[in-house]
Order: sequence, then structure tokens, then C-alpha cells
Amino acid sequence: MTFKPTAFAALAAATLAGPALAQDSWTMTTTWPSSLELIETDRKFVDLANKLTGGELTIEFFEGGSLVPSGEVFGAVESGTIQAGADWPGYWAGRDAAFSPLATTPSLFNAVDYVNWIQQWGGADLYNEIYGQFGMVYLPYGVTNNESGFRTNEPIRNLDDLQGKRLRLSGLEQGKLLEQLGGNQVSMAGGEIYQSLERGVIDGAEFSTPNVDWSAGFQQEQCPKVG
Repeated sequence: MTFKPTAFAALAAATLAGPALAQDSWTMTTTWPSSLELIETDRKFVDLANKLTGGELTIEFFEGGSLVPSGEVFGAVESGTIQAGADWPGYWAGRDAAFSPLATTPSLFNAVDYVNWIQQWGGADLYNEIYGQFGMVYLPYGVTNNESGFRTNEPIRNLDDLQGKRLRLSGLEQGKLLEQLGGNQVSMAGGEIYQSLERGVIDGAEFSTPNVDWSAGFQQEQCPKVG
């Protein structure tokens, strides 16, 4: 069965984080490898931006991992090595805990709520306040809805089954909830989940929406089944 408590459902806002000073030619990468469908949102943004700027700005886009590891995208933009990076804010919670609620909540917003909050209720100002501390601006252009839940090597039918399990889970608040229930949070990039499940490095993982999980190959026979 799919283990999907409401508290673990999350939203991911795809973002463009870049220096405040525009350039005629930008290099941009993403935290998503080509194997994950999330990268299509980034590609569409780049195509649209290149068309709408009429040649005044050209963005050259590289898939995740081709320029820098996914976990180093933030630092590459911050240092000016590249001009833009598509990301999920929660990956940078180690730099500032405020990035976590900018990326996901345990049980508050759905995708429409996130968009309304960003566009109408002051969310964009908060993003730019936090990213601005690191010399960046935030341009939201995508959001995903509630996620499909955990996939585990062994069935988790009750809290006893959860005890001591090493589960890939994003979000500081979600991790605290998991630990209170007896599990152990493991953080890793989305592109590392499949092999970590296959090799038994982790006991289970949640990642994204059903179609994104499918693009990652979680439905394949050789991948551990849903618990």
C-alpha cells in the first residue's frame, strides 16, 4: 500500500534564483536531472524567457548535475559562477531554516494556496527577503501539488512498523514529525533516491507527485515496491 499521511504531503515551488544584476547572456542549471520530469518546467521557463526578451537576454540551460552537483546549485549562483539556478528552496534549509517553510508545509497549503500566497498575500516579498540575504532574487514559475507518499522496502502498516526506519523525507518540520513518530529522516537529492532504495541505503522515500515519481522509475519491477 502507499503510506501517505497528510502531514507528509508537500508542495515544491520551482524557482529561478539569480543575481540582481541582469546580464545579456546567462548560464542556468537546475537541481533536477533529466531523468526527473520536474526539469520540464525549467526548460519551458527558459524557452519562454528567451522568446519574450527578444534577444536582449539569452539563457543557456544545463540539466542538473552537468555543471555542478544538485546540492551546489545555490552556492554556484551565490558565487556568480552561474547566473541562475532552478531549485527547491528546502534544499537550502541548512543555510537558513526559513527556506524550509518557503518550500513545503506539513499540512497547510495546496498548490493553489501557494500560488495565491506568493502572488497576492506577501509570499514573494518573503522569498526575496531570504534569498536577498545571499545576493539573489526569486522568480517563481512553477509549483507541484500534494505528493504521492512513501515507497518502502517493507510494508508500514502501523507505528510499530515505522520505528527506526530510515526514510528520505524533505522539510525540517516534516522531519521533526517523523522523528516524533519513531522514524529517522534522511536528506538526499531527488536523483539519488532510486539507487538508494535499490541498494538498501534507505528503507523508504517520498519525493513528488505520482507522474514525477513515475518518471523517476519508482514503478519499475527492480525498484522496491510501495510498502
